[in-house]
Amino acid sequence: HPHDRPGVDVGNVVADKYEIRRVLEVGGRSTLLEAYELETDHFVIVELFRRFRVAQENERFLKELALVASLHSANVARVFASGSQPDGTNYVVAEPPDGESLETLLRRQGPLPLLRVVELMLQVCDALHEAHALDLIHSDLSPETMFITWLPDGSACVKIRDFGARLATMAITE
Repeated sequence: HPHDRPGVDVGNVVADKYEIRRVLEVGGRSTLLEAYELETDHFVIVELFRRFRVAQENERFLKELALVASLHSANVARVFASGSQPDGTNYVVAEPPDGESLETLLRRQGPLPLLRVVELMLQVCDALHEAHALDLIHSDLSPETMFITWLPDGSACVKIRDFGARLATMAITE
């Protein structure tokens, strides 16, 4: 339940600049929130993670997230900020999803034409190539974590989401 976790009530402010507007999802390790960035007047996604018992886990978590934030691929959802709050919870601030997940698209439209699949997967490969060069992996790459945006020329752009959260959680539990 969202109210069982500190700092997740609508109206609370994360990192002194992200006002929580809506609780999107509550999971075992994190809570996903829609928030409003007070300084820039933009909506963002904030993910709050459970507290770590060991300081080294927290340091590794933040180091992994900093690497994810350094990815420049147009096919990876941007991570704008990450850090720890005074109460010990960690947070990640990322761009909100644009378009629809590949899972939703497939459910709505059915199988895609082969050339469209190749176009989308080449973009995914480009994004993964950059990440793998930094020794980063995405532990849950699936149609749910790939969002498709349609560009004015009719082409599709894939954005891979949940890199930081999944990666950092996986690295801690190795």
